[in-house]
Order: sequence, then structure tokens, then C-alpha cells
Amino acid sequence: MINKGYRALQSSISRALYLLELKGVHLNQESTESDANDDELEKAEKQKILMLVLELNEQLDEVDSREKLEQLQQSVNTLMEPLEKNIEEAFEKNDLKLALKLVTKMKYFQNVDERLQDLRLQFDLNN
Repeated sequence: MINKGYRALQSSISRALYLLELKGVHLNQESTESDANDDELEKAEKQKILMLVLELNEQLDEVDSREKLEQLQQSVNTLMEPLEKNIEEAFEKNDLKLALKLVTKMKYFQNVDERLQDLRLQFDLNN
């Protein structure tokens, strides 16, 4: 139990997921509930995010220098920081539905961030 709590505190997204879980809300709930209730604006927003993540992944595939890696990391950080802040505010207001939506969005960017970390390790090992 202590290890699970410690791991949950290591990153903002795992903290948010842990807090949602404690309140009985699970990530897979968002996808089933939102599919039925999405309006056109939300669908367009999701598509925009998916296209952005696709673009970031394509840029990741083309990274060939430490400088490009750092630029891409800065772009991802710029996208994730407002989400982290908005998630915190959603929890302060006890708006779990909004928190869940924001966590879902952030999870997409987290996958890109994890790829960046892997790439950073490769650069470190090769230099």
C-alpha cells in the first residue's frame, strides 16, 4: 500500500488518477460516458488533441540531435503545464468529471513525454 501511494505521488498524472480512484472514479469511465454525451465541440477538441499528439510523435521520429529533443520537450511541457494547473483547480472545486476529462487529455501527452524520456536515455547512452 505504501509503495502504491509513493508511486502515485511521483507524477502529476498518477497523483490525479490516484485521487480519482479514491473517489470512485476510473479513467475508463470517461471514455464510455463521454462517447454517449459528446457534443460536436468536444469531438472536435478530441480530434485536435489526437492530431497534435500524432504530429508530436512524427516530430519525435525525426529527432536527430539533443537540441531538437530539448525543443520538443519544451513544447510538450508547454502543453502539459496548463492541464496540470486545470486538474488541480478541478479537484479544488470537486469537479471530478472535469478532472477526469483533463486527466484523459493529459494522458495522451504523457505518452509523448515518456517517449521523449526514452529518447533522452538513448542520446545519453550514445554520447
